[in-house]
Amino acid sequence: MFTVGLDLDTIAYFTSATMIIAVPTGMKIFSWLATIYSGRTWFATPMLFALGFIALFTIGGVTGVVLANAGVDLLVHDTYYEKISFAYLLIPGKHLNVSGRSDYNYRNDATFIEPFFVGLFDGSMQVNHWRSRILQYRLVIKLSNILENQLMLEHIQSCIGGKVRVSSDKTNVLWVVDDQIVIKRILCIFDHYPPLTSRVTFQLRFMRRCFSHNDVNIYFNERSFKYSDRSNVISHFSQLDISNYSYYPVRVVLDESQTTRTASRDARLTWLSGFIEAESSFSVRNEPHTDVSSFSIGQNFDKYLIESIKIYFKAVNEVREVYHNFYRLEIYHTLASIYDHIHFYPLLGHKRSQALYFYSKVFAGYKSGVYSNSSK
Repeated sequence: MFTVGLDLDTIAYFTSATMIIAVPTGMKIFSWLATIYSGRTWFATPMLFALGFIALFTIGGVTGVVLANAGVDLLVHDTYYEKISFAYLLIPGKHLNVSGRSDYNYRNDATFIEPFFVGLFDGSMQVNHWRSRILQYRLVIKLSNILENQLMLEHIQSCIGGKVRVSSDKTNVLWVVDDQIVIKRILCIFDHYPPLTSRVTFQLRFMRRCFSHNDVNIYFNERSFKYSDRSNVISHFSQLDISNYSYYPVRVVLDESQTTRTASRDARLTWLSGFIEAESSFSVRNEPHTDVSSFSIGQNFDKYLIESIKIYFKAVNEVREVYHNFYRLEIYHTLASIYDHIHFYPLLGHKRSQALYFYSKVFAGYKSGVYSNSSK
């Protein structure tokens, strides 16, 4: 603008206006940073986009103030300095905000959070009684008292319902629902996404029976026998290909016409990610020159489920019965397939940070030659 032949008064006006507008803009940046600093920050993908926006917007703003000087503007007119200053404002203002919002909307979408919730549901469905007169119902998810787990449960609370609280001994964080209306609404989620573990299947069946009859006598007569048919149910599940369930993860394949793994965003259903949050572990052992980092996942009684996960991840290790009726899969190789899964089907709790640390060590091992190519 300064290069088009303005008179001195107009140049002075635009110089002053450009400098003055930097004051409220700077206040906005400091208020954003103060909000992040004073809040409980969760570095999920939307927050990373927000931080990237603040950084790029600040650089663009600072370089823009320099252009308020008419003499400098004449020198750098039609140069890369001017174009980059504009780009630093345009790119974060448009692309980063849209990308961050898109990811935030996806994590709040029912097709994401509901199957994730079913996979995470390693709590219990409790049916109790009050003085042998009235039946009481409760849904519970219990996790280690870690900030990331608390934020994940609060996210589930905002999307599905329930309340989040910390246990009296401060060791666990709980998601609890004891309102029958909310419980009945949540049971509809299990109609759409049936649980794949035998334990929750039986608990769900028993709760529905108590709901339908609302009879304390049925509760007392049947509560000790709700797992009596477990062997038949496990046999039934074992004959099914659960990978064909609509909410079980669709395998990400490598398109022959492309050089990177791709997947449809609409197909990124997340039951297994919730199950990984509840039942898995990423282990990095500090033993030099040894390929010992591993991913493990296990479940009581349900060997069929762990076998299906083994097939999905193309693991070569056998599913072992570690102790009576507890089956565990440990993966030392094909770790890249697990990375692909959690990239397309993101984790939301403490296992997310655990996985990021795990793969930072594994990929560093690849570069240094500690890990062999077979681990990929």
